[in-house]
Amino acid sequence: MTGVRAAALLALLVIATSWAAAAQDSGPPHLHLAFVPLPSAARLDVEKAAAALGDARVLQAKIAPGDSPLAPCSLAGAAMVAASVNHLWISLEHAEPLSVPPGTSILGMFDSEMKGGKIPRDDPGRAGEMLARVYIWRMWAINMRANSFVARSTQQQCLDLVLTNPADFQRQLSRNLESEDYRHYAAVEYYSPTIPRATALPWLTELGAPGLLARSAASADNPLAPCSVLRSLMMSSHVSTLWVSMMHGTIKPPTPDDPTLGPFASALTQGTVPRNDPVLATQIAARLFGARMRSASVFIERYLVGSTQRECLDEVFQPGRIRVRLIKEGKFIPPEY
Repeated sequence: MTGVRAAALLALLVIATSWAAAAQDSGPPHLHLAFVPLPSAARLDVEKAAAALGDARVLQAKIAPGDSPLAPCSLAGAAMVAASVNHLWISLEHAEPLSVPPGTSILGMFDSEMKGGKIPRDDPGRAGEMLARVYIWRMWAINMRANSFVARSTQQQCLDLVLTNPADFQRQLSRNLESEDYRHYAAVEYYSPTIPRATALPWLTELGAPGLLARSAASADNPLAPCSVLRSLMMSSHVSTLWVSMMHGTIKPPTPDDPTLGPFASALTQGTVPRNDPVLATQIAARLFGARMRSASVFIERYLVGSTQRECLDEVFQPGRIRVRLIKEGKFIPPEY
């Protein structure tokens, strides 16, 4: 897993330096998640979603409530959310200080324990709850910034962000983040849904319950339990890695018999998405993201089979522990990309 995430670091460093500390957005009390639930990604009908993107006029349009989950602004939302969540994971792995001010409504009860902005690991139960609350806190800013970008972009500008060269990335991003937008758009909701606070409170309450860490990873009814958070982090890592490969021109060319990308194999032989035909670029980008999310969802579920919530918690802070166990048991199957 470390290898999967390392490739994303260059892009993440650019993003991390330009994004402000988290701040709760307006409206009724709520929170945001990322790539939850994963089964929806496994069931994503890539061909159907991409079929609506064959008209050049789509690229001149602004985002709309009914946009395809693979429209350029939806891809931009997915990429920005994934990169930022992955950066959070890297921070947790390296025990870097988290920039959370004291006295917040979501984390204030742990101010005395999170000295130096780090999550203590001596009490796994409390560490799991702190992890969930840190994740929620960071997601407010992540979601708000993704919405702010797509709100000020045409589909063409969103496509430019997804395909831009890293040297132009900062300019492209900052141009559309001059002020924050507190509305929630479908383009971002596909991959970072908004959850009413009343719905989430039982999830938070359950985190301290005896026996929760002994539950199977298959128990995914609590989106804030360690295995659920780990799913979100892992999907973000896989999507971030794809995005970086697109920006750097290191896409692994598909085989001609690939069911999703095979018809575009000749266009991807150089590892880059061709930019001279925007409609073609839109189709390829949609299929790259769709195929990766679908395959990653399958891989993640397979990866977590047989794990407990406690093992998932340890995996967040020490990525690769589950993989080592699976290799010893002869059960590890690498992703198909």
